[in-house]
Amino acid sequence: MINIELYHGIPYKYESFLIEKYHSFTTTCHYIETYHNNNDINYILIYDNKKLMHILIFKNLNKISICLNTLIHIDQEVLNIYSKKIFNEFPKIKEIKIVNIYNNNFNSKTITKTSKLNNYTMFLPNSIDNYYLMLGTKTRKHIKNYKRRLIRDFPDVKFISLQGGNIKKEFISKIINLNSERMLSKGISSGINKEYENNIINYSQHYGFICYIEINKQIIAGAISYIINNDIYLHVIAHDNKFNKYNIGQVCLFHLISTSIEKGLTSFHFLWGRNEYKTRFLAQPQPMYSYSIFKSYSFYYYFRIFRIFLNIHFTNVRNSELLFPLKKIIKFLKKEWLFADFNGKTGSNG
Repeated sequence: MINIELYHGIPYKYESFLIEKYHSFTTTCHYIETYHNNNDINYILIYDNKKLMHILIFKNLNKISICLNTLIHIDQEVLNIYSKKIFNEFPKIKEIKIVNIYNNNFNSKTITKTSKLNNYTMFLPNSIDNYYLMLGTKTRKHIKNYKRRLIRDFPDVKFISLQGGNIKKEFISKIINLNSERMLSKGISSGINKEYENNIINYSQHYGFICYIEINKQIIAGAISYIINNDIYLHVIAHDNKFNKYNIGQVCLFHLISTSIEKGLTSFHFLWGRNEYKTRFLAQPQPMYSYSIFKSYSFYYYFRIFRIFLNIHFTNVRNSELLFPLKKIIKFLKKEWLFADFNGKTGSNG
């Protein structure tokens, strides 16, 4: 027998259940508290014969209810139970959004699906030696040579890993600053502002795991990730451009993966976005999807369908390979502008 209970707030006492059930760093109470600012959060408990089966957390914004369980699998039956409860309890809600999940098989007349960026994932072997042998010949050679040259030129180099409460705020800030500088050198503006940085710092105190490379007590490369159960999620990776000749970013990533294997973790998530280094380190794309479930056919339904249709086609055009030459020109001009802006600010402060 299915029973459903609805509550207001964040389900802190069910944190361990969320972790064991969903294996998702975004589907934890601490993540929702940090990134959603406790903004009108509610949750539904779904029981089957008094056994707790699912906890679905959501927030309502005007006519839309947004499910905050992301990077998960959810079956059709649970989706039906959840959506029916939302529409019955909140008459003003006309649309339910389920975002960034792995399912590709929901069926309903009033549901729409959109593809999201892939989450690149790798299943970890049981030893570093086995992983090393799985890598391509060139990758193995480069990792070995770059690390040997780094140790030769800097005998005091240290490879350090820290977890949870042992992570200091300044370590996170330094890695994020290196990331911003790295993005700037590529003509890309970093998407991490001060608020986002503080969120990363706060969340890292609970589930954070960082690996970094240090020379003379200075961080020259680092990776910020989160460990949930036996899964690790890479969030930020960066290195000092002055150490490019050592391919220090690749060395740091291998250090993070090796440490994850030593800790007995089973899967490594590089998260969304295509990048050459992800496939080089054996990550495979895992498609993600988002869904909109509508209460009924109405003017609101047709208006939203039209908006979704436009967004899908705009995204397809934006990602088209035909636009690659134009994107390259824009990237070059943006890089020049960012450098000019950066140098101007530096000069005025000098």
